[in-house]
Amino acid sequence: VRSRYIGNANIFKEKEKEKLFKNYSRQALTSRLDLQDQDVSKLSESEYMQFADIHNWMRGDILQKADKMTMANSLELRVPFLDTTVSDVATGLIDAWKYKNGTTKFILRDAFAQDMPAKTNKRPKLGFPTPWHIWLKKDSQKVQDIILKNKLIGEICNVEYIQELFTKSNLNDKFIARRIFTLLMVALWYNTFIHDEK
Repeated sequence: VRSRYIGNANIFKEKEKEKLFKNYSRQALTSRLDLQDQDVSKLSESEYMQFADIHNWMRGDILQKADKMTMANSLELRVPFLDTTVSDVATGLIDAWKYKNGTTKFILRDAFAQDMPAKTNKRPKLGFPTPWHIWLKKDSQKVQDIILKNKLIGEICNVEYIQELFTKSNLNDKFIARRIFTLLMVALWYNTFIHDEK
């Protein structure tokens, strides 16, 4: 489960990192999954995932993003499933009620089955995908220039590998587009906060 959580956060696979960075050495990242010094050895897999979500991903990532996006647009975000009473009940459920015959959130779906369309009730979880590949098609040359002219990226990355990412076929690949935008964010961060290249 730990490796799955770390893997979900990875943008570049290990072999790609070896090509991307000039001096890359693999380090074990699983120890960085901070679980607040709790003894998690007796937790089931789903309890461990729930614990990791609550103590890391939710408060350190997704809730912060949602809060910033809604505040930037003068909206108030509500998260009723994070009400302390609801959360306490959810963390106390047995695994069989959380996942059954390939269905996630089984007891929740069952409880609301009468009140929502069957199509909605059976729909798999939807994320919040960002259309990097669509955005990239519009400004690929500008993005490439920002990345390749960046001082930090030039020092630590293999420019030839980055240029390969910008081939026409790659620009249609949403996973490669995500990698390109990650490099863009590093370049813009460096230009803004470390070294103003204007």
